[in-house]
Amino acid sequence: MSRSVTASEVDRLEELHDRFLTMGAKAGRSIRRGAARKGFDEAQRVLSKALNEISYSTWVAFRMGNGLTTISPAKLDECARVLGDLDRAETKRAELMGGVEQATDLQSVLSAIDTALDHAVALLGFDPYAEVVDGEPNLLTDALRSQTIDADSFCIDRDDALSHLRQVLEEAGCCGHIEVNSEPGLVALAKS
Repeated sequence: MSRSVTASEVDRLEELHDRFLTMGAKAGRSIRRGAARKGFDEAQRVLSKALNEISYSTWVAFRMGNGLTTISPAKLDECARVLGDLDRAETKRAELMGGVEQATDLQSVLSAIDTALDHAVALLGFDPYAEVVDGEPNLLTDALRSQTIDADSFCIDRDDALSHLRQVLEEAGCCGHIEVNSEPGLVALAKS
């Protein structure tokens, strides 16, 4: 049986629910960011624990409180149907994410993307996606293109740099392309 809650408990639960929604939105924008998924799972766990402490099984049950007596049986049936649909959708999502996590080739690519993003953020000094709500895909590209690096500040041998770039492109599957055999082609291929 659920109990009545204090105003401070309500405030805390609303903060936890807001955090849960925020983390869900971040996790939903991209499957590439494992930290966002972990943050979402943690926010969900903390919210569920807080709800269980006051004997409510879900956020909906908490918001509805003891008002079930004023709700029509048809609405209760509809709510049960929607909750069943949600459970099935969450099960399907878990299956799909399990498949993604077991696809070693995909995991390798996603890991490489995460590493590249981490390097890009380190180069920029900020994460261009940190405050993005709609997930604009060109933010990182635009931010990187706006960066300039003083060539005199690095002691890099041009031949070594081109050799390294050729190796990276070959590892990325560009080894059959003629472009990797000439400097202008190599640079053009890297930019594409």
